[in-house]
Amino acid sequence: MALLCKISLCLHFLHLILWFSGLGTGISANALMRHKIPTTIVEIDPAVYNAARNWFGLADPGVGRVFLEDARSWVADKLANIKAGKDEILYDIVIHDCFSGGGVPRHIFTIEFWDDLATLMAPGSVLVVVSCPSTSLEKSN
Repeated sequence: MALLCKISLCLHFLHLILWFSGLGTGISANALMRHKIPTTIVEIDPAVYNAARNWFGLADPGVGRVFLEDARSWVADKLANIKAGKDEILYDIVIHDCFSGGGVPRHIFTIEFWDDLATLMAPGSVLVVVSCPSTSLEKSN
């Protein structure tokens, strides 16, 4: 936690940050918001988001900054908007921290997904992928 706070203090100049999936208890997202870093949350499971808000003190990131849906479809929707000429927010930092029952969802660890995600990132932006070497990819259906 202390390390994250030091990092977020260094990043306070950033325009936007995207907390991308894998909200968990929301501790990291709260640290970013506490340092006035606008944070967008994409979380597939409403129960995870509600638990983070109700039991772990996750702050409200504000209107239009919480998306309770699958990350792949969220990115695809944003990409479609960009291709249609609509303005979309480009993110300075994307934190991809997604686990599911001991594995990671395969559909958001593909070359196609990373390419689509890159379209939503500002020039010079950073992608942070939190991964566990012993974690296996879930079988896709």
